[in-house]
Amino acid sequence: MGVAEGLVTGTLGVAIPLFTIGVAVAVYFNTNQEKPDHSIGSALKGFLATPIFIAFLLGLVALIVISIFEVQEVYALADLFQGFFSAINHSVELLVWIAIGLMLHPLKAKTFLPILVLVICVKLILQPALVLAGAYAVGLPVLEQ
Repeated sequence: MGVAEGLVTGTLGVAIPLFTIGVAVAVYFNTNQEKPDHSIGSALKGFLATPIFIAFLLGLVALIVISIFEVQEVYALADLFQGFFSAINHSVELLVWIAIGLMLHPLKAKTFLPILVLVICVKLILQPALVLAGAYAVGLPVLEQ
């Protein structure tokens, strides 16, 4: 039950907004701002023509058609498609890892060391101290603090 709730929450709360609203925002901020037609309308038009939105729309239409007409043959192919897309998913992940690895280049310690120290201090010192102070302020028992 918990896994199903996690999948639904992840899909509705993260995946759909990320691949719809997130792409629309990226399209809007990626447009050339020197052009006179830089507007939300032109960005929305560009977003509606992206492969992500078209695939989303076609999948939604297919789901509605399958649900309305109760096409049973589609369910027999579900395992085949699931295996196929699982293999594609793993191969795409590998290609993304390779692409990221090819884009990386060595950094000098003085460029990232101050940020690393700041993050370590915030995550390992400041954040636990604030949580402890909040727990003490609301009167939680010592074990829970």
